[in-house]
Amino acid sequence: LSGGMTQAPEIGAPLDFREILKSSFWRFRMHWGEGEDQAAPLMQCVGGNDAIVKALVRNIKSPIVTGAPVQSVQLRESGVDVVYEHKGRVREVRADFCINCIPSHLLPGIRNNFPDTYLAALASVQRGKLFKIGLQMKERFWERENIYGGITWTNQEVEQLWYPTHGIHGRKGVMLGAYVFDDQTNDLFARLTPAERIDLAIRNGERIHPDYRRYVETGVSVAWHRMNHMMGCTSRWTPEARQQYYTTLQAPVGRHYLVGDQVSYHPGWMEGAISSAHLALADIDRRVRAEAAGATANA
Repeated sequence: LSGGMTQAPEIGAPLDFREILKSSFWRFRMHWGEGEDQAAPLMQCVGGNDAIVKALVRNIKSPIVTGAPVQSVQLRESGVDVVYEHKGRVREVRADFCINCIPSHLLPGIRNNFPDTYLAALASVQRGKLFKIGLQMKERFWERENIYGGITWTNQEVEQLWYPTHGIHGRKGVMLGAYVFDDQTNDLFARLTPAERIDLAIRNGERIHPDYRRYVETGVSVAWHRMNHMMGCTSRWTPEARQQYYTTLQAPVGRHYLVGDQVSYHPGWMEGAISSAHLALADIDRRVRAEAAGATANA
């Protein structure tokens, strides 16, 4: 224990090693920030990570159609036909190529004419269950405790509390009141009503911050394996499935390309999704150039 900058330090008695081993903190949480995908961020998007999506949208010239569930994906020799529903009307797009980021576990449920080997590859990828709760606080009470960003780990149902690194010394703030990795606990939260989820998160938080409940204004919860059009979160590859099927899904089938973090070695992260898209675009560029060169040679 330190006496501060102007006083002599006071050395506290070290914890007995047996007491340290009783806690699971040392197993992975103690060095969580040293992981390749969990290092402390040095830069953040102003306004949140949605700013990346908004920047992409601003630079796409063709119109973007949203709220359009896909009903069919059909391969043909010279392209791909996609049928979707938009505002109550069924429409069809006939394209030279299709770059598809629909979750792999949902794609077999859409009408398609994929080869059996490709369908088997799609079925080999499992989906994770992750759960989060965001809580808007009427005051940034944690800053009075000298907490500026970071994570509180707990062995309760919520697993983690996250403190915002933006809006410092503002009036309000949004905390991450739960980030759950355990499948059984995810199922527990998913079975609760939204109000019950938030109440459980508050009861957990009160054990760390006694006045937690009185600061909560409102909250929102997301159970990804219960979300329409997703029904799961990060993809889960077993070593056997990755060895047998990964290259099958990474490669195009006809002129159809599956992309997303699910077809990467970094599932659950934007880097994996962007890298898989770059790989597909590079292959399409190669094919188009080869086809153009062949057409010129035959002219």
